[in-house]
Amino acid sequence: MSSYLVRVNEAAAITGLPASLIRKSFMTEDKRQANIPPPPPHKKIGRAVYILRDKLEAWVESIDRPNTIAPGRRRRGRPTVVERIELRRQREASLIDSDQGT
Repeated sequence: MSSYLVRVNEAAAITGLPASLIRKSFMTEDKRQANIPPPPPHKKIGRAVYILRDKLEAWVESIDRPNTIAPGRRRRGRPTVVERIELRRQREASLIDSDQGT
């Protein structure tokens, strides 16, 4: 079974994460900021980095989400990347539900 390979920009479009976050995740651990996750499953061919499409969704789910906010309370400021992904998924699910109802 061969994995489908995607570039960083394609992975960003698939996951809803910023391409810069995915690029920064490939930095070595000592240079990577604490809020940047480890890199997704990937293969390097020369200097090019290809991300395994099959394992991309599992990687997004494995990203740790800091749980510092009490349930039901909103955090002040911009939503985090994980919050934006969850909101986008909720919107897509509600659109699918509304399309099926009509």
